[in-house]
Amino acid sequence: MSPSPDPKIIKKTLLVLAAVFAIFLATQFILNNVVLPYVLDVTTPVHILGGRVVQNNGVDSLTVQAFNHPIEVIIPKPKDQQVPIRDINGLRPSNPRLLVKSSDQIVNPVRQLSDAPVGTRVTVEIKEDLRKVRKLRVTARAISIIPGPTTLHGVVKNVNGNKIIVDGFLSYLPGPDVAPEPKNQTYTILVNEQTEISAFDTLTRPDFIANNPSYKPVVKIFTLEDLKKEQDLRVNVYTNEDLEKNTTATAIRIEPFIIVR
Repeated sequence: MSPSPDPKIIKKTLLVLAAVFAIFLATQFILNNVVLPYVLDVTTPVHILGGRVVQNNGVDSLTVQAFNHPIEVIIPKPKDQQVPIRDINGLRPSNPRLLVKSSDQIVNPVRQLSDAPVGTRVTVEIKEDLRKVRKLRVTARAISIIPGPTTLHGVVKNVNGNKIIVDGFLSYLPGPDVAPEPKNQTYTILVNEQTEISAFDTLTRPDFIANNPSYKPVVKIFTLEDLKKEQDLRVNVYTNEDLEKNTTATAIRIEPFIIVR
């Protein structure tokens, strides 16, 4: 006959299994009953959340880091509810403020869920009241994509042909999350025949303007050769490209701070 199992070993094994099961249950309870502390203090219903996408299956759900928690956003099937997905305000964010050429903004078509990859900033209108949600799962009514930064502020370091090297930082659109701290980075800015290099003379003649308050601003047009003549020239660069993802972009407009004496 084989020896009987040691009762002590059986007891320890059962205790270990019970501990593992208890940890599993506790984990599931925490995941499914997370209280969002910043939301509980609000006295009116909360149907908006916003943050950066941390996961996206491209079909029917994405996960947004909001209120310091990853919240899964479910997209209802079309037969249940059509969820509009658009750029915020339905417009491109870049406002190049062209002074000479056409400055019409470009209206974007309706977006797909795949247009909000990981890292994208979004705001989501949801069906549930966040104050009463215990599971980190909500249902979307509408999604607004906050396009990445398209404006660069910096200093010209080199002009070579149609390429301008600019050391600078980005300008972010307001959003539900805290925009990253400005940090200097090197960008390659391309100039083509559509690029406007211009500035009001309120920038180029500050002393004269200060002494003539009734003076009406006049547009000054510059060339790449003008930019070459200046040392450590400050510029604003306006594009229609996400400069957070691309360090090379084509400029719609370059606004130089050239002082005209």
